[in-house]
Amino acid sequence: DGAAAAAQVDLEALDLVVQGRRQLIGLTWLPEIQWFILTMTPPTAAVGGNGLASAVLLLIVALNLVLLAALLILQKTVVSRVVRLDALAKAFGDSGHRVDIPEDRSGDEIGRLTQTFRTMSERIACHTEELEREVAERTEKLERMAQTDFLTGVMNRRGMMSRLEVERNRLARAGTLMGL
Repeated sequence: DGAAAAAQVDLEALDLVVQGRRQLIGLTWLPEIQWFILTMTPPTAAVGGNGLASAVLLLIVALNLVLLAALLILQKTVVSRVVRLDALAKAFGDSGHRVDIPEDRSGDEIGRLTQTFRTMSERIACHTEELEREVAERTEKLERMAQTDFLTGVMNRRGMMSRLEVERNRLARAGTLMGL
């Protein structure tokens, strides 16, 4: 109902002389509040030609400068930090190993997110290194077990064949013979 009433607002503009000076008068009726609004202004201020165009141009330039400053601030404080964190997360995800994540002590949400990611990646890297060490130890133990007799602890056939192959290769490089 308010939109229909707003569409019915009539505006009249009059060019009158008031107290010896020419004035441009705007008159409108606002039915929602049952009021008339009357605006008086000198014609040169209302349609100032170069003055109005200059003011609009100045306003546009000022607005563009404000938007540019806001964009630069946003780029420095948010976008570049999020892009850096994203690149670090991808590098960590691709390698699974330690990634040097610089400290961010800003205290804002992105700084806290960076610190949390840094802590998480260090824990995961430590855990991964520990698991790799355990796998290497167990693999070495299994290789020893596969090459020795579990009752006597002496090399079994597989161990003897492996050792003979190593020695044969060493002697072949040295150009000497082997005898049993």
